[in-house]
Amino acid sequence: MTKKNMSGIYTWQRKRVENSLSLVKRAIDELLAEKLRISLTTIVLASKSVDPAGKGVSSSTILRNRQCHELYKKHTTLSGSSQKKRTIPGSELNNPTASELRRAYLLASKSKTALIAKIILLERELENCEIQNRNLRDKILSLQLPHL
Repeated sequence: MTKKNMSGIYTWQRKRVENSLSLVKRAIDELLAEKLRISLTTIVLASKSVDPAGKGVSSSTILRNRQCHELYKKHTTLSGSSQKKRTIPGSELNNPTASELRRAYLLASKSKTALIAKIILLERELENCEIQNRNLRDKILSLQLPHL
């Protein structure tokens, strides 16, 4: 290929990159204005609505284009299983030990369904412990009280 042909390809490529960046910026601005969650999916959908051609930008373009990716990362709202927010507020745990904090971070990585199942199992175990405790108290009281 001649230099003239390559120049045209570079110009075309540069315009595509700039267009993608412009669409991502406008899509994020629209999402922010509407106070909507910002994720790869919502940016892709919003970019279609702001694109005059209606094509928008694909998620792979956002991830491959360095400027688009930086913009996405800057504004993204963490949520969902792939991007779990892994902060555990210490005030929620009332002075947690190091062991409790490690356990909290481990639990933060689990799915909601797994956590629900764990809570139900723990509630069952607590109920069984309370029944055993009640039975032991009754037994102790029966041994301490004089038989009438």
